[in-house]
Amino acid sequence: HYPVAGNFTDVMTLVERTGRLVGACDAAKERTDEMAAQISLVESATEGVEEPSVFYDLGQGEGDLYTVNSKAFEHNLLDIAAAQNIAADVEGQYGSGYPLINQETVLEANPDIVISPGPLTDFAQTRLVDPAGAEAIQINANYISQHAPRTVDVLVAVAEEPHPDPT
Repeated sequence: HYPVAGNFTDVMTLVERTGRLVGACDAAKERTDEMAAQISLVESATEGVEEPSVFYDLGQGEGDLYTVNSKAFEHNLLDIAAAQNIAADVEGQYGSGYPLINQETVLEANPDIVISPGPLTDFAQTRLVDPAGAEAIQINANYISQHAPRTVDVLVAVAEEPHPDPT
């Protein structure tokens, strides 16, 4: 009965709604304040830093790869973490935020980082990480797919990896 979150503002709205539903309004407000503070900290820490290019690896289709575009929540996370999504403008089927992208397009983009909520696809490992030297970041699939307070932990991890000391 919850809408899909498209950004962190949506996630915080869902947390507050859940707090109201279970009679924990104060706890929900406290948690969303903590989330907002962490997001603000990441935004401040990554302001003005060089943004690495990122391929968000969701798995392989038949010859193509699944990824995220600018309509997906994960894109919002990458944006806040100061990372350029190489598939931001790729159209998803039926307007989806989770399009297929051609392997050649990914190779031409030559991403600095591959992020995956699970094991890397064979393509990402054998064509981007091993020979091309792209950095691989594996994130907790539960934290990213279940839009809740721990999603901010993924944001912090993604921002810290390419920007360990942005100041």
